Amino acid sequence: MEITNRCNALCTFCPRDKMPPLGKMSRQVFAQAMNRLLEYNKELLVNFAGFGEPLMHEDLVYFVGEVCRAGFRSGINTNAALLTRSLSAQLLDAGLSQISFNAGALYDDYEEVYNLEFLPVVENIKNFIELNDGRCETWIAVVQNDINESKLSEIKQFWKSIGVEKVYLADENNRGGALSRGNYYHEDSGVFRHEALRMAETLGVSLQCPLPFMTLFISQEGQYYLCCHDWRKKLPLGSVFELSVSDVDVLKEKALACGNEACRECDLDPVNVITESLILKDKGLIASDGFSTRIANAKALYRKRTFVFNDLHAGSR
Repeated sequence: MEITNRCNALCTFCPRDKMPPLGKMSRQVFAQAMNRLLEYNKELLVNFAGFGEPLMHEDLVYFVGEVCRAGFRSGINTNAALLTRSLSAQLLDAGLSQISFNAGALYDDYEEVYNLEFLPVVENIKNFIELNDGRCETWIAVVQNDINESKLSEIKQFWKSIGVEKVYLADENNRGGALSRGNYYHEDSGVFRHEALRMAETLGVSLQCPLPFMTLFISQEGQYYLCCHDWRKKLPLGSVFELSVSDVDVLKEKALACGNEACRECDLDPVNVITESLILKDKGLIASDGFSTRIANAKALYRKRTFVFNDLHAGSR
């Protein structure tokens, strides 16, 4: 759930200038979103994340408590700059299950990437861990980029020494095309894309990206979106006041089958992944073993889905 898209940071890997109008989720929208999750009747982690900093919402503690009272696990993705000792205690007492700190760099590197002061963030995370007493899983999320790629071991060691349980590494992506990363597949006249489609068929790579089905994204306005990478919110699927989660699963499949603007520029789209690899190889920018590794990774991630998401459309698998 994106309870707000406001943020106190200016991360280099987040295209804040491409954001739709800023706002926050009302209690009415939150309540209806929770009704939809209860109606879905699955074990879920309700994660307060999205395009903003959830600690900027004054109802966050209330939301966490409501999620826990509903029988779901609750999580937060935060840069921790606003995580006072008092707020940490309130969130833990409300039943917070998991917290992921976005702190994938250290000292001057951190301040360059996030445009926040590093030492106060470290102190806030230390205080949270001190108060935690094993009640909540603690993670550090590291978005790999040019600044930190040679220092990943040092970053892991630093946060582990403070008491953070797990470190999660994520590749930097172009946020559904909102962030320019110099991808070559945009320049392709179609030759490499046709070859990518043939290769996908030969290797058994699915043309349907799994990410929209790995998470459900609900925005501050109560709109379902195809994927959390649709930063410009190009593909609203409908409102929590109109559609169930099962309804949205069907709409997601249609959007992926027919092609859509949200995926077309995304560097996580499976055809774009293979197309980019073919172009890089053709330009001599990656060796044969590098190409093979990229294709093997694509095959592993974009495999044919054989599992069932819900009973509504089990027959389509």
